[in-house]
Amino acid sequence: MKPESSRPTFLASTITVLALLVIIGVRLVSRAESKTSHNETSVQAGATTQEKIARAMSAGPENVSTSAQIIDTDADQSLV
Repeated sequence: MKPESSRPTFLASTITVLALLVIIGVRLVSRAESKTSHNETSVQAGATTQEKIARAMSAGPENVSTSAQIIDTDADQSLV
């Protein structure tokens, strides 16, 4: 017959394992989401110049974006 003290130890171990699985799952999901956001930027690469400028200006804080210089590359990978 098992001693009574093994049940709390088993419960604590089970809770610890479940917590670790949840943490690992959350980290994997967040990595997958960040990879898809990079793909969205490459899809938008065909956007017009005005759309690119508007997106770049809205990405930063107002006090930075008001004096920001927007730099892009053309089809030959030259800075424009």
